[in-house]
Amino acid sequence: MIKPLLDALERVHAEWAYCIATLLPITSWCGKMALPCCWISVRRGAISSQEAARRYENAFKSPPVEITEARFMEMLGVLPPLGRRHACDAESFKLMELTAGSVTTSFVRIGARYFEMSDSVYLKHDDCIARCRAIM
Repeated sequence: MIKPLLDALERVHAEWAYCIATLLPITSWCGKMALPCCWISVRRGAISSQEAARRYENAFKSPPVEITEARFMEMLGVLPPLGRRHACDAESFKLMELTAGSVTTSFVRIGARYFEMSDSVYLKHDDCIARCRAIM
């Protein structure tokens, strides 16, 4: 049902089709029309496709939450860690697998406390540590 809709939209305008394809899973539906509300906004020029993509990624970001040491160690062994860093009493790493766009899950250890959060894969170690210290 969705595939024919996306094919038709690609012929009409590739940017609109991209917006629907990327935002479909998290948007609300507009009445009985099978079109996400964000598509209506992009079509009318309310937001750009870059803004739509930014909103899509932001929906997958989450603040730091405290986790157990066992969870931290388990995730360290799931895939090869990305960007693993150590500094003083803190360390951080990210999962290689991206959740959406450039969003991934980061894991942080500060002393004997452990945290998990989802944010940009480009977020630096020091910024990860700062965000976790803010909730300590």
